[in-house]
Amino acid sequence: ALAADTDAVAAVMEYGRKRQSQQDSPLEFAQAYMLGKLAIEAKRTDDAINFYDLAISMINQPTANLYQELGEYLIDQKEYGLAAENYQKGADHPALQPVRWVFLYFKSYALEFGGRTDEALEAITEAQRSEPTNAQLQFQEAWIHYHAHQLDKAEQKFIEVIRDFPDETEIVRNCQFS
Repeated sequence: ALAADTDAVAAVMEYGRKRQSQQDSPLEFAQAYMLGKLAIEAKRTDDAINFYDLAISMINQPTANLYQELGEYLIDQKEYGLAAENYQKGADHPALQPVRWVFLYFKSYALEFGGRTDEALEAITEAQRSEPTNAQLQFQEAWIHYHAHQLDKAEQKFIEVIRDFPDETEIVRNCQFS
């Protein structure tokens, strides 16, 4: 209900930004996170990025979910460049290095949806280097070619995935369908 009231949301966001800059009474993590979630619900992209980034900066071990929630919102809003930047921040965070490949995977989607095919292929190739036996990452490379209408390359990669991962039933079916 609050997200639907544009005046109330604007006032809450303004209050949050004021508190963010106060030395004597700054926002706490839970407050920054809730403001970010409210900004997403109200489709206030700049505020969502601001408060999610603030929440992430407040904890030493951020969860991947913080980057994922913001990234999904940005893709839904067709803010592909901002989504790619967000996923790159997740990939670069020292505490999240064990799942770096996941952020690169999602970054490849954002880049390809944004028409940046070469960069999408670079991102998925980097992810594949850290997880070479991950069938989903191999499929993603084929999907990028497919989405970019590079059909000969897509077909070749789909065939490779089918050959190399015959036990991955769902991925094999997706390759066959594509």
